[in-house]
Amino acid sequence: MKQTKLEIQKALAEDATVYEYDSIYEEMQKKKEENNPKLLLGKDRKPKYIHNLLKAVEIRKKEQEKRMEKKIQREREMEKGEFDDKEAFVTSAYKKKLQERAEEEEREKRAAALEACLDVTKQKDLSGFYRHLLNQAVGEEEVPKCSFREARSGIKE
Repeated sequence: MKQTKLEIQKALAEDATVYEYDSIYEEMQKKKEENNPKLLLGKDRKPKYIHNLLKAVEIRKKEQEKRMEKKIQREREMEKGEFDDKEAFVTSAYKKKLQERAEEEEREKRAAALEACLDVTKQKDLSGFYRHLLNQAVGEEEVPKCSFREARSGIKE
């Protein structure tokens, strides 16, 4: 017991911070956090995938609306002339919705046409690929800054 106390006193005489484990450990952790860029970036991280999920939800909603419109249209065709003598009211919001739907259909048609042109499985030879490569090399065509998938997802928006 006395020997242990003597060793403790001797160690404290040599270095006063010998038994201050917590403070030294905290200092080491602070230095590690300051030097670690991943931890610094982690403080203001943003979600990676939620925007893709939200886009998928919007697409599903639009598809559901299209199905409902087709269903309503079939019901109107079955009714035929029952309500011809009645007035039909169309609000400005509905007109705006129809216009947006038409624009969306036009975008989808353009995207489908672009995808059909660029579809590798439908091409008979590599002439389109080589023409595209030559145009990029000569400088007539700008080299894309993003991948094909990113460009395709940008069209669907």
